[in-house]
Order: sequence, then C-alpha cells, then structure tokens
Amino acid sequence: MGYLKHDMLHEDFRDLYHWLARHNRYSNWEARVYYNLLTGMGDSGTIGANLFGDAVQRKRFLKKIWVRLPFKPFLRFILFYIVQLGFLDGRAGYIYARLLSQYEYQIGVKLFELQRFGGHLNRSPKETPKPSKTVTPQAISTTVN
Repeated sequence: MGYLKHDMLHEDFRDLYHWLARHNRYSNWEARVYYNLLTGMGDSGTIGANLFGDAVQRKRFLKKIWVRLPFKPFLRFILFYIVQLGFLDGRAGYIYARLLSQYEYQIGVKLFELQRFGGHLNRSPKETPKPSKTVTPQAISTTVN
C-alpha cells in the first residue's frame, strides 16, 4: 500500500457489453438502496442525511428525495444531456444520456420487483395462485395424442 504522487486518471476502454453488464449489477444494488430508503430500513447507525452536512450527508439527502421523484429515467436524461451539457458531445453524448436513462429505468423495474416480492429479487411470490383444475398424467397424454 502506498500513496500516489499525482492524480490518477481512470480510463475504461472496454466495450459496451462490459458497461451494460456492470450497470446491470449496479442496478441491483441501487434498487436495494432505494428499497431500504422507502421502507425506512438501514437508517440506524449510519451517517445521516443532511442538506447542510458534509458531501456524503448531502448525497444521502438528495438520494432520499430522488427515490421519491416520478419520471426518474426522463429526469436522468435531462440532467445529463441538458444540465450537464452532454449535448456538446454530439452523438456520443446522446447515446450516453440514453444509457443513463436506461440504467435508471432498470433500477425502477428492480425496485418494483423488490416491492412486489417482499424485498427479494428474482424470486417468485410466496403465494402463487393454484390452478383451478388438477392436471393428471393421463389428461396430458390424451391431449397430446
């Protein structure tokens, strides 16, 4: 372990496949954070959210507001493409703004799944509706033949 003498420039030149795979994982984590914020879980024993606090507290405060806003994918696009001047990058800026918007949409869909399935991703609901009619092996063989 040591210290850098100069700033480190992080340049990730991997392709779009890797970016999408990484953000698919990130959207799982973000959905969990949003879920915890909306359900009030995970607030005890952590750094608080305060608009006038340090940088971490401000970010947590803004996240608590962001999670409750409607149209987050559209807002993410507007924030990057217009407010942060992404349009100056031409087509690349537009594509990146759309990717960020898609990422925000993924978070929203995964948050919906967490809310619907009791805080679990990729699980079936605890109570699944039972079929109204029992299917027997004889019934299957007669319908197939």
